[in-house]
Amino acid sequence: KASDAEKLEKLKEKLVKTKEANAVLKKGLLDKQEECARLEQQLKDKETTLRQQMEEIDTLQFQNGRMSKQLGTLTSQVEELQKQKQQSSWSVGGLISGKQQEAIQKAENDLAVLRDELMMKIQENEDLH
Repeated sequence: KASDAEKLEKLKEKLVKTKEANAVLKKGLLDKQEECARLEQQLKDKETTLRQQMEEIDTLQFQNGRMSKQLGTLTSQVEELQKQKQQSSWSVGGLISGKQQEAIQKAENDLAVLRDELMMKIQENEDLH
């Protein structure tokens, strides 16, 4: 009977230790589950931010392309107007009509504005990367 009582006592001690270990493991598991959930939320947030930034980059690249085309068109117009200005100044003794001067000035102003906008968009794009 003494050995049965000792065995019973050892089993009780083992049961207590096992329950304590089980409690520690459960707490560890819950902590890890909470950490995993927090990391998953962070990942979702980062993916959302990344998606928004990629959309913004696409928009800026589209706008940059459009502005580059406009810049090319206006540059061509300015060059053409300057060419006409040279030809008209030769043909009419240096006098350019007021309309031509206005058109040249407007094209040069538009060109300057577009160049400035393009440079700002390029800078914004570089800042994003």
